[in-house]
Amino acid sequence: MNSEEEDIREENLSKISLHDKIRKSSLCKHSKILIVDDCEFNLKCMEMILQNIDAKYICDKARNGKEAIDMVLDKLKDTTC
Repeated sequence: MNSEEEDIREENLSKISLHDKIRKSSLCKHSKILIVDDCEFNLKCMEMILQNIDAKYICDKARNGKEAIDMVLDKLKDTTC
């Protein structure tokens, strides 16, 4: 393995480590996910899939891009995590 490959490997390991620290952090006990789709069936399916992966996911649902942006802006006003 050459020096450049070793640097890339170390950088990737650092990213993985940081990702794990953030994921395990006690600052955010739940992952919040915004699902956007104009089809109610797709919204429900995606929410079920995510909650089956990890019950800690909190899913908000929006039916279009404008609604999604409005929801994000509202959340930013009154939440930190």
